Amino acid sequence: MKVLLINNFYYLRGGSETVYFKTGQLLKEYGHEVVWFSLSNPDNYDCEYSNFFADSGNGINRMKNYFYNRDVVEKLSALIEREKPDIAHVHLFWGGIGPSLFVALKKYDVPLVHTVHDYRMICPAYTLRNGHGVICEKCKGDSYYQCVINKCCKGSLAKSLMMSLEMYWRNCRFSPLLNIDAMIYVSSFIRDMHIRFDPGFANVYNEVIYNPVKGLDNPYTDFENYFLYYGRLSSEKGVDTLLEAASLRPDISFKIVGKGPEEDNLKKKASLKGLNNVVFIGFKSGYELIDIVKNALFVIVPSEWYESLGLTVVEPYSMGRPVIAASIGGLAEIVDNNKTGFLFEPGNVSSLVQAIDLAFSLPREKVIKMGENAYDYYLCHFKEEDYIQKVVNLYNRVIEKHSE
Repeated sequence: MKVLLINNFYYLRGGSETVYFKTGQLLKEYGHEVVWFSLSNPDNYDCEYSNFFADSGNGINRMKNYFYNRDVVEKLSALIEREKPDIAHVHLFWGGIGPSLFVALKKYDVPLVHTVHDYRMICPAYTLRNGHGVICEKCKGDSYYQCVINKCCKGSLAKSLMMSLEMYWRNCRFSPLLNIDAMIYVSSFIRDMHIRFDPGFANVYNEVIYNPVKGLDNPYTDFENYFLYYGRLSSEKGVDTLLEAASLRPDISFKIVGKGPEEDNLKKKASLKGLNNVVFIGFKSGYELIDIVKNALFVIVPSEWYESLGLTVVEPYSMGRPVIAASIGGLAEIVDNNKTGFLFEPGNVSSLVQAIDLAFSLPREKVIKMGENAYDYYLCHFKEEDYIQKVVNLYNRVIEKHSE
């Protein structure tokens, strides 16, 4: 079949893009055709369909496009007319491509599948955190004005107002419940959260399909004595809590890999505290990142928001590395405490230190066993071939139902 894959970004920006590109790669490997659609961006990779990518606009036009992007309708319509895809599969699109894609897809009667990576359909700020970084569920029941009251969008009244207005307008004019044929949730937690906020989501055909990861052929049983955080350096990721824990254990080594808006603040804090046991390595990818991950004693995932799943748990699993993770969101769903790793209370420095101490005190054989358990968990839930088979089966069901 021919699949139209859609995402706001056509470069590796985060976990959602990893899955977006991985889905296209696997579809091709299994004999399907792939057509790409995204927004124009100087960071985009080369793509044969880039002439069809839509403009996100500047200034006032960008604000208008946030609600309705006419260029998306025109460019996507032209692409569909030329390529005639059997089905469309969208990953991230709110706040970029936006609901304008519904217009083009409806015009050409193309069924739509959406992989739900975040909470943008139930939370204007998409993270279920308020302007103070505290977990917040006040928008439940379409009470999006709470986002304005609590300045949930980066503490900005203006941004919070715009995001809230977009939610009200979108649900009135382009409800996802009426325009999406099927939803793929990346964890049971994120599915249950959507249905709890709006029972209407239960009426849209859906499946939980964990994100795919390509693992090593065998679990890696050698390692060094350092703990690793890797990922985006932003406030919701809990790296600040990790630094506090590291300050209490100066004889234990920690490595931090990644970049993000909090990078400078975190480095400044580490410097002021004299954390000689913490090394910021910067952004790494590919084999260089794999080498750092597979040699870690444990990978630490200290998130302080409702992680939808957590590739930084799954990827270490795929190499045979156990994890220490905050017991929050989808993380608690995939970490088997004391078997594939350890859970701790999110945002609680003492709880994290206890988990670090426990992991550091384990005999080598126990660490290896936990890594093997993690690898077995990966084999059961996250293999690429299982993922793509489930996705293609879902495509076929959606196409069949759409044609009835």
